[in-house]
Amino acid sequence: MDHTNEIHFADPIAAVQFLRNVEPFNELGNSTLRKLAGKMILDFFPQDAKILEQGITRVNHLYFIQRGGVRIESQDSHSGPTLKDLRGESNYFGTLSIIRGGVSVYNVTAIEDTFCYMLDSDVFMELIREKPDFAAHLWERLSREVVGEVYEEIRSQKLQQRSEESLRLFNSPIKEVIRRHM
Repeated sequence: MDHTNEIHFADPIAAVQFLRNVEPFNELGNSTLRKLAGKMILDFFPQDAKILEQGITRVNHLYFIQRGGVRIESQDSHSGPTLKDLRGESNYFGTLSIIRGGVSVYNVTAIEDTFCYMLDSDVFMELIREKPDFAAHLWERLSREVVGEVYEEIRSQKLQQRSEESLRLFNSPIKEVIRRHM
């Protein structure tokens, strides 16, 4: 959901200081940080505000949490929401959605009153193209996150399958169980 209430241009000096504490942006030179900070805006999201809606919201900005926190969830048609992450100050979100073409891949909700610096997605993609070292660091971080999610999903499915299989023992006649183990 593109939130447009109370959007303000960010104080460039404060934005540069903020970015110096955000990995991998902290590896960028001062001139690059000043350029990015000059293009950032600051927005406020009240507690429980849905910032991005999976599959619906076009992600036009990279969001940096200046103050507050968000809950990131995925939703599929078979089950309810699945918590993917909780993020707080000096974290960011929207990277994967921007890289994948702009539509949000997750639901993102403010868990408390939250202020976000926002960097236009075109500026972010230009940064990736112009700074290969930065891009490599970003890809590495994204890869770890995605691999971690995939691993957890596979592990969860195996545990679920295992528990379903163990229940078959209690639904089988004793003769059949004995035959299987002999």
